[in-house]
Amino acid sequence: MGVRVAGTIEVSILGRRIPLKNTGDEEYIRKVAEYVRDKVEEIQRQVPNATETNIAVLAALNIADELFSATEKQKETYNRIDHYCSELIEFIDTKLTA
Repeated sequence: MGVRVAGTIEVSILGRRIPLKNTGDEEYIRKVAEYVRDKVEEIQRQVPNATETNIAVLAALNIADELFSATEKQKETYNRIDHYCSELIEFIDTKLTA
């Protein structure tokens, strides 16, 4: 997937070699780059005549959609947990004061 060069990791996306700054977790950087490459290749298969720019934009939009969806689900989960905790606290309070 990439070549390590003095503080950088080189990855290939859309046939281009891109040097990325190595922030210390090389495996994480590789996983992120692989994920992006997979999304780009998915768009290339779906829209074979699209320009590289359009492919990159569509892949970015798909990734952003996944992020927003995951963030919304996370908020819903936190709200549900907060609600259950409030109910539990209320239940315990009523049992302690009874």
